Amino acid sequence: MATCFNCKSQYPVAALFCPSCGSVPESPARESYSGSILLGVALLALILVWQVASLTPTSGENQAPVAPEPPDEAAALINSCGSPDLDRISPDNEVQKSSRFLLYRKAGVKAMFNHGSSSARAWRLKAMVDARTLKPITADKLARRLPCANVGHEL
Repeated sequence: MATCFNCKSQYPVAALFCPSCGSVPESPARESYSGSILLGVALLALILVWQVASLTPTSGENQAPVAPEPPDEAAALINSCGSPDLDRISPDNEVQKSSRFLLYRKAGVKAMFNHGSSSARAWRLKAMVDARTLKPITADKLARRLPCANVGHEL
C-alpha cells in the first residue's frame, strides 16, 4: 500500500490515482546507481595505477649497463700456460707506468705487460720477446715455443 502525499490516505500501489482525492501519485523513488558507478570508477582507477606501476622499470633495470672489466692478459697467460719461472712487477710512481714481466725459461719467452689506459687493474700485453736476446718473437716462433700463449694478440 502507498500513501497519498495530498490527503495522507492509503491506496494500492498499482493504482493510477488516489481514490480519495484523485491526485496522481508521484512515481516511486528510483534506486540510485551512483554507488555502483563510483565503485566501478574506483576499480578502473586502481587497475590503471597498477598497470602504470608495473610498466615503470625498477631501479636495477633503469641503470645503464656497466661495461665489463677488460680481461687481465697476464692472468690469462698464467691460466693457460701455468706459473712462470719468474713473475716480477717493476713499480713506478704512477700505477699506469708500472710493468710486469713473466719469464718462461724452458720456452725461452719473456712476456712484458703494462697497465692499459682504460683500467689501472688490468695488465695488457706489451710484447713477447726472446728471453736471451730481448728481441720480439714472431707469431710463428711463439706458437712453436709456447703454444699455450694465445692471448688474442698478433705479434
